[in-house]
Formats: sequence, structure tokens, C-alpha cells
Amino acid sequence: MVQIKCKISAFTVLLFFIFPACLAGAILIQRITISSNGMIKYPSVEVGKWCVYEINLRTTNNYSNSFMDVDLSANFTHHDSGKQMTIRGFYDGGNNWKIRMAPTKTGIWSYITMSNDNQLNGKTGSFTAIDSLNKGFLRINPSHPHHFMFDNGTRFFHIGVSFFGALVQPQWQAFIDEAHTNKINKLRIAVMAEWMPSFGLPAVWPWEAEDYNVRPPAGTDYYRYNLQQLERLDEVLQYMQKNYPDMVAEIVIFWVGGWGEIENDNGRVVAQEIEENYVRYLLARIGAYSNIYFEIMNEYNHGHGPSIDRNSWVRNMGNFIKSEDVYGHLLTVSACGSDTPIFPTGSWNDILNYHILRTDDWYIRVYDDFINGRTYNKPQVNDEPQVDSGEKTRYNFWNGAMAGGYTTYLNINGIKGEPGLGDGATYIKHFANFWERINFQELTPNDELINNGHLLYKPGEEYIIYLINGGSTTVDLSDASGTLNVEWYNPKTGVYSDQTTLVGGSIITFSSSFTEDAVLHIYK
Repeated sequence: MVQIKCKISAFTVLLFFIFPACLAGAILIQRITISSNGMIKYPSVEVGKWCVYEINLRTTNNYSNSFMDVDLSANFTHHDSGKQMTIRGFYDGGNNWKIRMAPTKTGIWSYITMSNDNQLNGKTGSFTAIDSLNKGFLRINPSHPHHFMFDNGTRFFHIGVSFFGALVQPQWQAFIDEAHTNKINKLRIAVMAEWMPSFGLPAVWPWEAEDYNVRPPAGTDYYRYNLQQLERLDEVLQYMQKNYPDMVAEIVIFWVGGWGEIENDNGRVVAQEIEENYVRYLLARIGAYSNIYFEIMNEYNHGHGPSIDRNSWVRNMGNFIKSEDVYGHLLTVSACGSDTPIFPTGSWNDILNYHILRTDDWYIRVYDDFINGRTYNKPQVNDEPQVDSGEKTRYNFWNGAMAGGYTTYLNINGIKGEPGLGDGATYIKHFANFWERINFQELTPNDELINNGHLLYKPGEEYIIYLINGGSTTVDLSDASGTLNVEWYNPKTGVYSDQTTLVGGSIITFSSSFTEDAVLHIYK
């Protein structure tokens, strides 16, 4: 919609650009004021809180390597509070540089650029941040530290899928659409996956290279970035924000095999410089997006990396990312075959990330792993379970939730980023349909009150029991006096049945009519 308001002598033109979700969000309003003598005053821009405000700059100066030769940043000041944020800029090809900033407070912001390029230095401007539909950055809920919330207080129930081919997959939009249809709200996206040629796709690789169709990419220039793929990353994040504002991306910064190649090609001293330059560039480019959080590396302990102290490397990189990230995005790291929390007390490690050891009972063990990890008071995510598109995926999601944790779906098509998520996605949709009615963050695991299955409950008010093999269970409802509602839910079909009421205050036995797994829901 465009609305124009005019006067005859002096007039103001108001341009309203309405986007579904920000870009993010709400309404971007640009006012252009023209005086009676035809002089145009500088425009005042209004941008939504937590939305991306982008400064586009150009220079005619030439450089041998614009990625490395030019320093650019801007200092932003919030007028009411005095809060200041220094944001790095980044080279975007041609003669173009950009600075992206997400205002974290409403009100007037002004900025001045700083650069060693005389045409990029000293540029000034201002804008007004207004309330928007954007919910803000993903955080840990301080009232319920095992769980997530956005800056505006909206709670987030994580349901993930791996989407490693996002930056090289032609059907990426269709994949995101399918994920959303199945109520998946977290996409695990790799910026480095040098092994993708094994799946018939170019390597996901953040640097320029001569050939992306071999593993590792041939002729890599570690001082120039792969703008084609990084522009795709922009497209993906913007598409998510515009169409599915409740969806977030977990950005996997390093992959262990690619990490090994950096050192193999350059040696450790130079490799550290390359790694830090890459992180700075990535943060400058996508850090202002509120719909992301970061994973340092996928399976840092796997065998394809350099022979160094990997634990120290992860700790140092975690602290480095936190020191460079002005928005404080959540941060995690994963390890291959991790049945116990890794770096659980690290101040930089916000989420306990599991890749459950893939033995036959992987979908069962997740419950005990999550129960044992609750002592650290951080969200827990089984981010890479066994590749499965069937019933074990269903068991895995439910067992993780019953311990107060979260899960990411691993599917072959998801790895490639192709549509076609299989039966597992249907089970996930049924899973989401059940939990969207429940105040999940208020519930606590306690199997001592039942004789079969797993229990999540809020004492006296709500009891959810998952029976992986169906059958019967006895529930101690001594603290739940008065009339209670009872219903059964079939996690395979997504159908409720046997809805009734009863009087609590005692120990009661319930029997499922399902032949497979079943969910018993008791509530006031």
C-alpha cells in the first residue's frame, strides 16, 4: 500500500511499505518533506524494533582485495538512553559496502560511519525505531531456564529439522514451506559443509574457490568470501522472516571436515586468523537478523579435523564469538556421539546440544540423557539423532519432550534441502498439534508418580503421561483434588479419544485403547 498526503504549497509525502513480518515486520515509513521553494529535506525513516536497518554505501576507490583492505563500521547512538552500538560493515561485491543494524530500543537512533576509505568515512544519518510485529532475538527464558523465549516475552517451543543444503539447493523455498506446513520452526543451516558433493550438490563453502563440485573445494581463496552462497543465506533468512516470523535458523558456522582443510592449507597460526576473519564477516552480514542463533561447529570431536586441543579451540572460539556479537545471539556446539552434556558450564554455551550415540535404543536413551542434564539449568536439544523418517522419529520427539527437552529431525532429504520430509514430518505435525495447547514451560518431569511411562506435570493442575508401548499406567493424583478432565491422544494419528471427567485426590489406573504408543492427558 502507498499513501500520499499533500499540501499545495509545502507538502509531505508519506510512503508506507507494509511487509508481512518485519523486514521484517511491521511498517517501514519514509517521510520526504518538500518546502514551498522546492528544497527537499533529509528523509526521516521509521523502522521496526528488532528489524534490519541497512545502510548502503559506495566508493570509487579501488582495492586489490576489498574484503580485507577496507575497514568499515558505524557507531549508533540511541538518543533517549545514550546506548551505543558499534556495528561492523561488510563488502558486498562491486563497489558496494553495507552496514546492517537491528534497533533494540524504540526511539531515535543516529549513526556515523568510520572507515579507512575516505568515501565511506564520516557518513551520518538517523532513523526512528517503532514498535513492530517482530518478536526480537531468541533468548533463554529466565523464569524457566530449560526453555526459550523471544525478546518480547513470547515463548518458543523448538521443533527442528536439518537443512544443510539450503545455500546450494534450488528447491530451498519449497523445503521451507513444507517444513512450516509440518509445524517445524527451527531450520539447522550450514554455512560450511564441504561434503555436499557426496549428495550431488556443490559444496557449501563460505570462501571463493575454483571448483565447488569436489571435496574439499579446489583452489580456495581464504581471504575472499563466496558472495553467491552468502547472498542465498540472506534470501533464506529474509524469506523466513517475511513468510514465517515464528521460524528461526540455527547457523552452523564451522564443519569439522572443512575446519580441518583450513589448517591443512594454511597451518594453525594463519588458520586462526582466517577463522576469526570469517566469523567477523559472518556476524557483520547476518548478525542483525533476529531469527537466528549460532552453532560453533558440527561435531567438533569428529575425526576429520586437525590434531590440536579441540576442547581449547571450542572454548576460545565460543568466547571470541560472544565478544564480537553485539546482539548476544544464543550459541551452542555439538559433538559426535554425545550422550552427556558438552561444555555444560561454559558461560558462552547457552544450549546443551546432543548428538545421541546411534545405537539401537537411541530414541529411548534421550530421555535419561536429558533428565541427567537438567541439573545445568540450560535448554537441551537433541540436534542430530539417527537418520529416520518413521516411528523412531516419533518416539524420539516424545521421549525428549517428556524430559523437558527439544529435538531436531534428521532426514536424508533434509540434509540435501529437498522437499519430501516423509512420515516423520507427519508425526512431528501431530506432536506439535498436541503441545501447542499446553503450557510446556510450566511442566516438570516426575516419573515417581506413575508406574509406567514418563510423566510431565504441574502439581495438582496438569499431568501428561507418554506410554511408548501403550498399555496401562497408575497415576498418583493425590494432589489433584476436584473434577479433572481426561483424554487420550494418539501420537501416530493425531486423534483425541476417550474424553471424560473424573474426581481426583487418589491413585487411579488408566488403560489405553491404542495398540502402539499413547499419550494420557489429565488437566483441570
